[in-house]
Amino acid sequence: MLNEYLTSRGERVYIYQLTEEYCQSKADSILKLVNIIPHIKWDKTDLLSQSSDFYHNKWNYSYIVENEEKRVIGVLIAYFRVADEKHIFDSLYIHRLAIDPRYQNIGIGTYLTKYFITKSYREIGWLLNISAQTNDELSNMHVISFYKKIGFRSMYNIKYPDKTDILLLYERKHYSGFGIEVKSVSKGLKHPRLTVIVEGMPDKNKLPVFYFATSNEKKKEIVSFILHNYNIEVSFVKPKVELTEPQVEGPGIEEERKLVSMPLKAISRFITNVPYVVEDTMLFIGFFNRDKEWELPGLDTKRWLRQIKLEGILEIMGNCTNRKARFVSQTGAYLKSNEYFYGRGEIEGTISKKIANIEKPLYGTYPYFFHRIFIPNGANKTLAEMDMYEYAKYDYMRKSFKQLISSIDSIYRDYDLFDYMEETNK
Repeated sequence: MLNEYLTSRGERVYIYQLTEEYCQSKADSILKLVNIIPHIKWDKTDLLSQSSDFYHNKWNYSYIVENEEKRVIGVLIAYFRVADEKHIFDSLYIHRLAIDPRYQNIGIGTYLTKYFITKSYREIGWLLNISAQTNDELSNMHVISFYKKIGFRSMYNIKYPDKTDILLLYERKHYSGFGIEVKSVSKGLKHPRLTVIVEGMPDKNKLPVFYFATSNEKKKEIVSFILHNYNIEVSFVKPKVELTEPQVEGPGIEEERKLVSMPLKAISRFITNVPYVVEDTMLFIGFFNRDKEWELPGLDTKRWLRQIKLEGILEIMGNCTNRKARFVSQTGAYLKSNEYFYGRGEIEGTISKKIANIEKPLYGTYPYFFHRIFIPNGANKTLAEMDMYEYAKYDYMRKSFKQLISSIDSIYRDYDLFDYMEETNK
C-alpha cells in the first residue's frame, strides 16, 4: 500500500501502485471502471498495452484504489508521452482516470490525482508538465471542472471524427505540494531529450537549463513556452559584451548560420553558463528577390520591420501575385571550447493583403513581428490569428529548437537550489 485516505463519508480507501500482474488478475473490475469514461471501449489488450509509453514505464506511475473489502473502486493510468501533432507537450500524461460511481463526490478522485501529481513531481526532478485529456461535451463539464479545481489549465481543443477533446496542463511552476505526504523513490527516468550531468551526482537525472541571450521581452515569452514544453528550464542572460550581428557575404544556409555562430565565437571567452543559446529570425519574401536563392529581407528582417513596418511592406507589394514567403529560425548553442551546436526551422507561406487585427495574444503564440501578414502553406489564417494548437504546427522557432536539442547529447549543470529542494523533499 502506498497511501490511505479517509473519505468525506468516513470510509477508508487505499492507494496501491498498479502493476501488470494486478491488471491481469483483476482486468474485468478495472475495465468496468475505465469503460464508464465516455467514448472509451477498452478490452484487456488495451489495458495492458504500453505501445504509446515512451519509457514503457506506465506501471510506475499508475495507481489503483481499493475499499476496505479489497474491491477496486478507482484507477489512474498514466505514462510519459512525448510531443506529437495532437499533444504538443512532453509530459506525464493521465491517460485514464475513473472512480466507481458509488464512490464519486467524496474526495477520492481529487486526492488520487493530487497524490499522483505530488509523487510524480517529487520523483522526476526534470518533469515540468503533467497533462490530461477529456472530451469537451456539455455532459462532461463536471470532469473538466474537476481538473480545473485541482489546478489544470485548458490549453486547446483537439478534434476527432466522433468527438472533440480538451487538452489540460498542470505545470510544475503552479505546484504547491497539496500538503500530501508521499513515499518517494526515484525511478531514475532519464530526460527524453537530454542527458544532464550534475557534478557529484552522477546517478541523478536533473532539470536541464538553457541560458538564452535576448533583451526582447516578447521573444522571452515564446522561448520559455517552447523549452518548457520539452521539460527544459530557461534562464535569460545579458551578454557581458554586445552581440553584434555580423555582415555576411551572400545568401544560403551557411551564411544564415553566421548570424548565431559568429557572435557565439566572439564572446565564448566571456561565457560562464552553458548551454549558452542565441537565436535569429529571418523572413524572406519572393517579391523582393529575383534569384533562386532569396536574401531579402532575410538577415535584415528586423531593420525592415523597424523602418518600413508591415504597412510599408504591403504598400510596396500592392496587388502583386508573387506573394510567396518563408520564415526561418536559426539557433546556436555554445557548450565549451570548440563545441558549438545549431538548429534550423523553416516554414513556407504567403504574404497576406491585409494586416491581421489581434486584440489579445493567446498563450503559446507569438502574434508580433511579421506574423500578422504571414499565412503558412496549408493554413487559411495568419500566424498571429492562430491558437496555441494551430500555431505549434507551424512554429519555425520550435522546429529550430527541437533540432538544436536533438544535436546535443549531454549537458553539464551546477548543483543549485532546485536540486537541494528536490533532495530534501524525498
